[in-house]
Amino acid sequence: MTGYPRPHRRPRRQGFTLVEAAISVAIVGGLVVASLYALGGEARGRSVQTAGAVADGLAASLLSEILQGKYVDPTSPTFGPETGETARSAFEDVDDYNGWTENPPQNKDGTTLTGYTGWRRSVVVAYVDPATLAVSGSDTGLKKITVTVTDPQNRQTVVSALRGSSGTYDQPNPQTSTTYVAWVGIGLQVGSNPAGRITSGTNLPAQVP
Repeated sequence: MTGYPRPHRRPRRQGFTLVEAAISVAIVGGLVVASLYALGGEARGRSVQTAGAVADGLAASLLSEILQGKYVDPTSPTFGPETGETARSAFEDVDDYNGWTENPPQNKDGTTLTGYTGWRRSVVVAYVDPATLAVSGSDTGLKKITVTVTDPQNRQTVVSALRGSSGTYDQPNPQTSTTYVAWVGIGLQVGSNPAGRITSGTNLPAQVP
């Protein structure tokens, strides 16, 4: 009896061919590179965000300090530091800070702030027109204070404030022989890195004995 011929079966292939392996490596490599780029971008974004928060804190603390000063020195109408006022600790009025720069940032007493190597702060004070806020060459009763903070990567953060000549803070204190509280501040630090410390404060409209 003659049977039907058995169909020829190809041997089962084992593993990947060289071409398939190369394609797999290329796909996996592409995914790894894309992941690294994504992680790098996220890390850079967090770094920029952190630096921005630090810069805001440095600008706000110095601006708050400047706003504590008088609009004008009661003994001298000179714009800018008076004779002998070469240190920030001697500044008494707002425009004494005009042209002030520091690298790295310092406290008012001249001590260096820890953890801010490579950071810079500078101040510009100018008379401005109350109607347009354009810079004026004469006293208009209003000054604009601009604090610029530059981080180690040369990114700048600029914060400004206006100060009038007849505000509550410039009214004479009748209790000349009384010690009183004129300003209250607060410092906030998360973690052990002092570069993350933010300091701010405010003048008190009502002076408390």
